Amino acid sequence: MGLSERVVSTTKLLAVRIQTEIRLTTNPLPARVPPWTSKESEANVNRWRRILALGQAQPYDAGAIIFRQDSRPNELFLLEKGLVKLARVFPNGDEVILCLRYPGQLVDGASSLLGVPHSFSAIAAVECEVHRFNAARFSNDLHRNPEAAELLLRQLAEDSHQWADELSVRKVDSAELRLWRLVDQLASFVGVAETEGPVRIPWPLRSYEVAELVGVSRQYFSKLMRRFEAGGLLRQEDDSLVVLQRRGPHSGSLR
Repeated sequence: MGLSERVVSTTKLLAVRIQTEIRLTTNPLPARVPPWTSKESEANVNRWRRILALGQAQPYDAGAIIFRQDSRPNELFLLEKGLVKLARVFPNGDEVILCLRYPGQLVDGASSLLGVPHSFSAIAAVECEVHRFNAARFSNDLHRNPEAAELLLRQLAEDSHQWADELSVRKVDSAELRLWRLVDQLASFVGVAETEGPVRIPWPLRSYEVAELVGVSRQYFSKLMRRFEAGGLLRQEDDSLVVLQRRGPHSGSLR
């Protein structure tokens, strides 16, 4: 078995694991810092474009559905610009926001690789640009393109680590730290994670969606936001947050 075949085999095993973890959990994935910075995201997009000779990305308005849960994955979707939220509806009718996708990430590489229906819907949280390419052709090309196989394996490994590791964070970190992690996540998205002093970051999610990502009720989320504002950490202005202090809270520091 050559290198490409071994990479593809490992990649498919990771894809199966991710699909199993998504279907078993009824909780959203706690917010986390993206696997790369905004500069690395741009480099990752450029690498995908070079490997696959991608053309112009397709624009999506905020709120547009990129694909629906249980639809067949005939295409792969590479996010070039914007922010995508992944939402799953469970048999009892409950809908939760599982996690967010950032530029440089495939929106759902696992389903496309395995040829199984999407486990969630993908919705543009803001205006987005997405590359779409044929999933069957890409899967066949993996055996002849070790660089593409390696890049896909990297993302699936990060996805698997995200599901396995971050679900345990819910049992360890306080709700305060989980909410601040989401703030850091969005700061990384716009490239200001390391900026000192007040910074403005987008806040495109509804309150109930943020509450789901943090793993708290809507009422408790509102209480957390009031604590953050009273503690001088941030303030909310329309569809953005002004982060006043970059150090963030320590566990139990905003009681």
